[in-house]
Amino acid sequence: MVCRAGTDKLKYYEVVLEEVIIADYAQSASSGVPMEVVQLNYGRIKTTYTRQKRLDGSAGGNVTGGWDRINNKKYA
Repeated sequence: MVCRAGTDKLKYYEVVLEEVIIADYAQSASSGVPMEVVQLNYGRIKTTYTRQKRLDGSAGGNVTGGWDRINNKKYA
């Protein structure tokens, strides 16, 4: 989930995964900075983008999309 900066928080992008498993996990600190990498495999993904009005930054409607990898078709 990603929110708009400022005082009024508006969730403008959301990603939902279903049928999720952790496919790989790795840790490293070779550059002196600790880092973790997590790879996920999922069956379905759904995204929701909330448009923002130029005038005041408030919500202006949603655009959704998704894909079902299990059945190889659109998902919403």
